[in-house]
Amino acid sequence: MNRAFIAAHMLLCLTVAACGSNDSGTNDNSAPDQRCLLASGGAAATCVRQYAAAIGACRNAADAACEAALRGKGGRLAALLAATEEPVRSNCAADDANKLTFLLGIDDLVSRTAQACQKWGADLVAVTYAADLAGRPLDELACQRVVGTQLAGLHDAVVQAYGPGCYVAEFNGRRCDRAGRDRQVAQARTRAAAAIEQACGPAFDALDLVPLTASPTLTGRIGALMDVVTSRARHLAQRVYPPLNLGSTGLFGPSPVGVRTFNLVDPSRLNVAGTAPRPVKVEVYYPSTLDAVASAPRDIVELLGATLMVTPTYRDVPRVRGRFPLVLFSPGSNSDPWEYVYLAAHLASHGFLVASVEHHGEHLLDTSDPDARSNRPRDLSFVVDQLLDLNAEPDSFFASAIDADRIGAAGHSFGGYAALAVATCPLSTFDVRFKAIFPIEGAVQIFSSQAPGIFSTIAIPTLLVGGSASGLAPVLQTTFDGLTSGPTVSAYATLVDASHNTFSDACELPDTILRAFTGGPLPDCEPESLPWRYARHITNYLALNFFDATLNGRADALARLDPAVLAAIEEMTYQSQAGDCPPGDSCGATCTLPCGNGIVEAREACDTPGEQGVCPPGEACNTNCTACVNCADATLVAPEGGTFVGTTVGGKTVLSSSCGLDVLSPGRLFQWTPAVSHVATIETCGGTTDFDTTLFVREDTCFGPDLACSDDACGVQSHLTLPVVTGTTYFIIVDGFIAQAGKFTLSVF
Repeated sequence: MNRAFIAAHMLLCLTVAACGSNDSGTNDNSAPDQRCLLASGGAAATCVRQYAAAIGACRNAADAACEAALRGKGGRLAALLAATEEPVRSNCAADDANKLTFLLGIDDLVSRTAQACQKWGADLVAVTYAADLAGRPLDELACQRVVGTQLAGLHDAVVQAYGPGCYVAEFNGRRCDRAGRDRQVAQARTRAAAAIEQACGPAFDALDLVPLTASPTLTGRIGALMDVVTSRARHLAQRVYPPLNLGSTGLFGPSPVGVRTFNLVDPSRLNVAGTAPRPVKVEVYYPSTLDAVASAPRDIVELLGATLMVTPTYRDVPRVRGRFPLVLFSPGSNSDPWEYVYLAAHLASHGFLVASVEHHGEHLLDTSDPDARSNRPRDLSFVVDQLLDLNAEPDSFFASAIDADRIGAAGHSFGGYAALAVATCPLSTFDVRFKAIFPIEGAVQIFSSQAPGIFSTIAIPTLLVGGSASGLAPVLQTTFDGLTSGPTVSAYATLVDASHNTFSDACELPDTILRAFTGGPLPDCEPESLPWRYARHITNYLALNFFDATLNGRADALARLDPAVLAAIEEMTYQSQAGDCPPGDSCGATCTLPCGNGIVEAREACDTPGEQGVCPPGEACNTNCTACVNCADATLVAPEGGTFVGTTVGGKTVLSSSCGLDVLSPGRLFQWTPAVSHVATIETCGGTTDFDTTLFVREDTCFGPDLACSDDACGVQSHLTLPVVTGTTYFIIVDGFIAQAGKFTLSVF
């Protein structure tokens, strides 16, 4: 069966839900599954409607005592949350609940249903009601009642259109009329918008539900609020009516999963304190058997004596005999392996070994490693060494379990950087044993001035994964653009509305623990973001099929990554520049960076400003000769200084600082020749500044070196002081951390 035929078959499965569950594009769900989904989803949706309506009635009456009573112990809101339990327990068997909760069972489904009600009910009120209605004029109060009523109706209509109207059908293996659904939502939006504009007029803006800058027209501002409500309602439907429609490769596999801890020591490197060899702790996940786990308890994550979460794994149980591919996983910055247990368990349940590394000095309880950039990828290679040694020992737990020719790497954030670093040929961390990499929200800014050109040296299959709501999205796009097109997979998947931490399991933690760690709700844990468990379903599907295709050589898995097939996943965009280069071939990539070639292009990595290439007269190359820069393009600052309001959005991505990892972010350039010598203050603190800025100053030319550089001096914004000399010209650059951009107020005095 050729690849084109398989791809066409997968496309049919995903678009019309016509295939069975045997590695197809959909899953054959039974009636009990559907009853459970309808019951739990319906309980949550009904609760959200009633929760918001109860608070809305108090708000409409401007009755603070009424709302306080609702929220009090034993009040109406607590009763609504409690009422979600009975429909779940009455309609969901253990297997049904396991499918919806990634094997966590009916108790978890009960608690998550109530949690969804509380989160989305509170969010709907926050989005649709003014903060304080006391003392408002009658026209504003009347407007608020209409806004609250209309947007609650719109929210419910969207939930019903996406949930029972679409996702339940897909969950049950039937086709969803997506075009009809979208028309239904559009009509509901039109009705609600017309009712609000007719009833409110100018009073709408007085409620301050949408900033005036959202649109120059009232109709546009009402539409902006509609966008928010529609998006949050769609996320609720995804949360409580998850379609789980990606087939068996998106669901937990046939093998229960064991986990075993290995405390390794690397004698070639010292620990952070410099007193002993470097410790490297590893959690290895592996396929087990039903008999082996029959009487074993689930593994529980504990931290400082507190229980954080139950996992879908079993500790130290026997493993399945056989020879398996190995995937190394590197967690995000200051994170631990348990925060990614579901991805590791998913791969292990389908026949992979997954070694998730706790990086010494760079995890949750210890952030002291000053050289994590080098140590992280070296940890991955060291773990491969150690596991292959165990593989060769006949009496070890993993004797003959690892296929040394089938090794891949994955990671999130800083861990995504580590996965890229072992595959990037010119780096000392390059390790030829890795055959494929799966970086999730990779912190590619750590490559600094070598990006994006250095990515052209990656010759193995690479699937980048990120979220559209993440600040890394522009950087990951640049990374994808820098990849070679030879490998069988060279792609970038973007999950719509996913944030940076949507891809970790942090959202599995109870809200009380999350607040203790973060100081408040984590936006990545919804309602603003794509629900993390639905994002996990998609990410697990991508990861398994990627490694099945690239490490196991499965044509059916590669077909599931065909862009035509993946286009059926509404919550994802997928870009591919894959080729047909066989495994082990360099695919046209070279291990030599394109230095000294006198060419100006985005893929450059190491040309110097002196190699001006094809820059026009009066311009010169920036740091890596990725673009030409004309310092004369700078905005002039008066000799006495001044204040400037602007935006870096649309600015040039040509200059970068020594302090802000801002090589891939747009910036704005200013030129100042002070009237008198003094100690100058330059800052982006306060005013209109709404993003994480970097600020740097250079003398006589807009090229380096930096005279001064500031990243986080006033919150995440920038402040610096430096002596300036009358008659000397200084260039001031407002830039963004990593890839951030936005409005700024620059003060120079």
